[in-house]
Parts: sequence; structure tokens; C-alpha cells
Amino acid sequence: MIFYPGGTLHDHYTKGYFFTQNFISELGLYRTRLGEEKYISLHLFILAMSGYGVIAISFLKVPMLFKANNLAYRMAAVGSIFFIIGSLFFVGVAFTPADLFFEEHVFFAVNGFRIILPGAFFYLLAFKYMSLPRQYFLIGLVYLLGTLAYVVFQIFAADPRSTADAMIAQVVAQKMIALLSIATIFSFSFAFEKLYKDFID
Repeated sequence: MIFYPGGTLHDHYTKGYFFTQNFISELGLYRTRLGEEKYISLHLFILAMSGYGVIAISFLKVPMLFKANNLAYRMAAVGSIFFIIGSLFFVGVAFTPADLFFEEHVFFAVNGFRIILPGAFFYLLAFKYMSLPRQYFLIGLVYLLGTLAYVVFQIFAADPRSTADAMIAQVVAQKMIALLSIATIFSFSFAFEKLYKDFID
């Protein structure tokens, strides 16, 4: 964000990055709205979003932590399939700058959360069957409902290109679900750590 030169969907002449007016993926545009090259923020965006590839790889192994309960293991295995595909979709967002590959970019960005939604549901069940501390189930439930709300919002919200207000609503919603996702994955890491300790014991 520090290296973003400026420009929003409705005002190409702004300077810097605006939290409520710039989409996250605007950091990954090949050029600014005025046609200037922006290599630093572009490559930092690609690097950051490629981290979803690491998440995808980690979810290949996570179901093994649920082996103590066969039903929980099955739920986690199914959930991981959705999380892996959804995470790879976010990697796809990084490599399809919206100013060069708009349709492909939107496809990856919109469907990433839609694919992860059932994954969150199955992991919620896995947590319940493993009798993990209640806070992890509640965190998963908040994430599930938040992701569902965002998916519904995406379907019915106005096109951000239509008005500045529609753009702001979309940008703010995107930031909220992104922050919720980060907080959830961070919290889940403690649940997985507990399962790992139980697994090796």
C-alpha cells in the first residue's frame, strides 16, 4: 500500500492508497489508472498473494491431525479440498492483473470465497466432532457466517463501476472479509497446534 502511486476506480488522480476506495487487487494492477507502470506494488502483491499457495499445501496435511476421530477426519479431508482449490484461486488473482485480464481476474476473485465457503462448513463440523475448545468452533462459525454474508453481498450488491458509493461499499466489504480471513487462519493455527500435540502424544 505504501508503494501504490494512486488512482481509484472513479478518480484516477488521487495520490496514494485509500483504505475505503481502493480494492486490494488494485495493488496488483500492471499500470495505474493513468497508465503509469507500478512494478513495486505489483510484485509485492504477487508475492503476498502467492502465500495462499503455502496455505493450499498446508491443507494437504491438516486432515491428518483429525485422525483420532474418523468422522472428523472425513469432514476435514472434504473441507481441505475446498480450501486448497479456493486458496489456489487467490493465487490466480495475483497472476491476472485486472487491467490486463479483467474477466479472469474477476472469476478468480469472486469464486475464491464461494469455493472456500463449504470448506469452512466442513471444518466447523470437524472441530465439533473433535471436541476442541469451544472458542475454535465459535471462531469457525463467525468465519462461516461472515463468508456467507460476503458471498451474498457479492451477488446482490451494485457493480462498483456504477457509482462511487457502490465502489466504497464493495471495497469496505472486501477489506472486512480479508481481515476476518487472516484472523481466522491465525486462530485456527492454535487449534491445529493443539491437535498436533495430541497427535504426537
